Amino acid sequence: MQDGQTEAELKLLRQYSAWIRPGSLTDEERKEFFAGGTIVLDTNVLLDLYQYTPNTRQQLLVALGRVSDRLWMPYQVGLEFVRGRAGVIKGRVEALHKAPGKVSTAFSDAWKQINDAVADVKQLLEDYAGDQDTSEIDALISERQFNKLMDPWRAELVDRAKKIKDESDFGAATFIQGRDTLLPQIAELFGDRIGDPPDQGLLRERIELAIAFRFPNKIPPGFADTRKDTDLRSAGDFLLWEELVEHAQALPPGAKVILVSRDTKKDWYQPKGFGQEERPWPQLIDEFERRTGTHLLIAETATFYSDVKKYLGAEIASSTIDELNRPVPSPAEEQLFLTRKDLARQDPPEELALAAYRAAGLSSKAIRQALVRPSDRLFQWWLVGATRDLGLRESGDEPLFDLQAILRPEAHPGPGWVLATEIVQPGELPYLSMSLAPWFVSILKVSPMVDRTRLLRLVQLHGSATGFGAPDQPNLDS
Repeated sequence: MQDGQTEAELKLLRQYSAWIRPGSLTDEERKEFFAGGTIVLDTNVLLDLYQYTPNTRQQLLVALGRVSDRLWMPYQVGLEFVRGRAGVIKGRVEALHKAPGKVSTAFSDAWKQINDAVADVKQLLEDYAGDQDTSEIDALISERQFNKLMDPWRAELVDRAKKIKDESDFGAATFIQGRDTLLPQIAELFGDRIGDPPDQGLLRERIELAIAFRFPNKIPPGFADTRKDTDLRSAGDFLLWEELVEHAQALPPGAKVILVSRDTKKDWYQPKGFGQEERPWPQLIDEFERRTGTHLLIAETATFYSDVKKYLGAEIASSTIDELNRPVPSPAEEQLFLTRKDLARQDPPEELALAAYRAAGLSSKAIRQALVRPSDRLFQWWLVGATRDLGLRESGDEPLFDLQAILRPEAHPGPGWVLATEIVQPGELPYLSMSLAPWFVSILKVSPMVDRTRLLRLVQLHGSATGFGAPDQPNLDS
């Protein structure tokens, strides 16, 4: 060290400080960021607000309200957010909608495995022990005995899954009826502090820089997204980055900026190595400071809210932080939600209806003909939905909808619905106080006995799995 020169003045230590210094800041350094830094929330942080429980969501919104005057939204984040809302809600609705059916299917599969094991043992007794009398095994282990033992467990799990679904505050109606109460709250947090769209020339220049130079050379951020379907989508993280840099260049020298994101992929974070914990790539911090003259802190979602609580006194429960640390389901691709009127106006894909027909074990010509009649579209869609919800077939890229063929009395069935007692014989259906949809009844009347029995069994299972149209479910008929 030259005379009078401190470590801070040595070029090697100064120029590569982002690489040399520890990954985490001191408590005092972090406090400075939260005291007055600009705060940028990545798209996933905003979309995740739709995934959290209501209490957690409310605590986070109040916490963000404390720093709302320092929030800034890049145009790229806003674009991805408004485009991604439908996919998040779709994934949530599908998971909640399918849960009861998955429970029932799991128990059915369990009995199949037990029954196979019983058959194997009986065969061994016949082959190697000369024991032809297996009646004791049949009396001890039967589907009836299995159901007697398992029904309380199955009912408990199905009821809990239904309760979560019924109490969910975001569902298909959120989009169909424009009842998204979260969107205006988020909009209010940001006000006018949202970036403007870049002009087309600059946008193209940034995309070409990312695709042609930065990504092939593994320069963060975004180089892990090269497999997306378009260059524009692949460059999404880099477009956000460039907007962030441009915004910071207009801030006073030495200003603080916090970027909050759940994304800890390798194109944002340096993997854990010898003597070094996982941390945001030092070259991101270095590039940002060189180009803007300001300082950047990249924080994960849970860490950010913990620090808002620690440094700013926000009331955030420990259970809320625990929820933030749990994995968040990946959003489904944006897809249309169909109302009852939509279903009545359009045919399901023929191969989808046929797959549902086969999955339900149906075989009659009468029902096969109903699969192609425009007047029976609601039945066709119901069959598609019921076999999907109960896990009887693989579900692919298909529309999301909620269509019931059997309702409990308090669900207030509409005109034309038929009481089960008027169409069903004693023993055919255990829920005689229920009402059946008129389009289902018309199919039931022309079905031969084998398919009639299967349809009644299917409507019973699907109704049980989806709550028989609980009265507090949203009306999706509009």
